[in-house]
Amino acid sequence: MSTISPTQLLAELQALASNPPNDLDETLQTKLAVAARAAFLALEKPEDVVARVLLSQSVEGITIRIAIDLKLFSILKDGEKSLTELAEVTKATPELLGRILRSLAANGAIKETSNDKYALSPTFSLFANPTFAAGLADCADFLNPAYLALPSFLKSTSYVSPNDPANTALQSAFDAKGKDLIGILMERPESARGFGTLMSTWGEGNSLIQDLYPVGELGEGFDGESVMWVDVGGGYGQKSVALKKAVPGLPGRFVVQDLPGTVKNSPECEGVEFLGHDFFTEQPIKGARAYYIRQCLHNWPAEKCLTILSQLRKAMKPGYSKLFVHELIVPARGASTWVVTQDFNMMTLCATLERTEAQWTYILAEAGLKVVAVYAAPDGISEGVIEAEVL
Repeated sequence: MSTISPTQLLAELQALASNPPNDLDETLQTKLAVAARAAFLALEKPEDVVARVLLSQSVEGITIRIAIDLKLFSILKDGEKSLTELAEVTKATPELLGRILRSLAANGAIKETSNDKYALSPTFSLFANPTFAAGLADCADFLNPAYLALPSFLKSTSYVSPNDPANTALQSAFDAKGKDLIGILMERPESARGFGTLMSTWGEGNSLIQDLYPVGELGEGFDGESVMWVDVGGGYGQKSVALKKAVPGLPGRFVVQDLPGTVKNSPECEGVEFLGHDFFTEQPIKGARAYYIRQCLHNWPAEKCLTILSQLRKAMKPGYSKLFVHELIVPARGASTWVVTQDFNMMTLCATLERTEAQWTYILAEAGLKVVAVYAAPDGISEGVIEAEVL
């Protein structure tokens, strides 16, 4: 038990909440947030849990959704405003708007200032971006029906983990049997735009490989002729560009691969090439020093992952090429809320899962690859890196 009395701890927490430090190391910041949540859960009474699970969490989500429709976050980004000023801009009645603002303040989205005005909370700064907010709203409208359909869907399967991307809760929610996530999104352009926006502004993951693995050491064994870095399914190459800047002395070519429709829209980046490629087909770049695949494999069931990994293994040069898999690694126990949330996202949308270290090791071995090392994210939440070579 801590030597700090509950009264002292309360004062410290209130001081931290009113004036949070802005120079915290990101890992420490994450660990503090996790510890604070654990303390919150430990202090809840049973009746508090019922209120949170049944009501409070839903009210928080719908209030934020209403605030996005009213553009409250973008209005407040330029400075605090009174209820009267906000009512004039949003055209909502002061009585209703006051109730919405009260809920937003209770849930930390905005702050009630001392002069009876409202200010945007720094933690909600992303919501002040109209493009992001619109994307979030579109995604919420798409995801919520799928989440609500999950309990009845799992019951109908006698509680077996789904493994068919065209038959999970998503299809039940939208009466779209036989169509996978991409097929459904193609028929719902507003939802597709929302996913694209969130993936490009928020959903790229937190950790960077150069912070987890000594990438510069790849240059020591480089043969000077092969490609240095192949970013498989790398989208617009944001992570490879960041790596190139972080390790400018790394020699050789950097190539980002994705579907032709994606790479044709990629921005020009000095020192980074783009190549249209479907990772289910033969890998055209043979014997590269490093192949890198980030947050792609969790979208696919085991047999599809095996195809992707097998194509990479065939292209790899034994004893020279390395494969880096950059994904969430589910711990054996004590998984974070973010990890389990993502696991249920994958179950609901794609009939897949976030994998444990043992599951990653098994599927890599099935593809003819051995795990050399695992580099966990120091915050215990973000994506880790698995280093693999040809068996």
